[in-house]
Amino acid sequence: MHAAHGSIILANEPPLLRELLAYTFERFWGDGVALQMQTSSDLAETIDTYQPTWLILTLDSDKTDREKTASSLNVLELAPDGQMARVKRTTGIEEEQENLTLEELFQILESD
Repeated sequence: MHAAHGSIILANEPPLLRELLAYTFERFWGDGVALQMQTSSDLAETIDTYQPTWLILTLDSDKTDREKTASSLNVLELAPDGQMARVKRTTGIEEEQENLTLEELFQILESD
């Protein structure tokens, strides 16, 4: 099983990391993401429109970004340098992981 088409919104920085993730998801899963956002200014409205399973943000992004997310949404926050990740699941479980690999990223997204 993999994340269904249109179930991920990428709203993380830097743009290169966001574009690499979108490209990787498309190459390995055969489909892309619901949306790539350059800013998170309309995040709440975008979540309502696309109803994703996952939202990928920049780690330690503006607290209001995280507050805009619904409880029915899994959130993955990635550090811009790739050294740290924080996962908030709809079950309320939160975890942090250092030096996340691509394989571990796929495991996280597939385990929702």
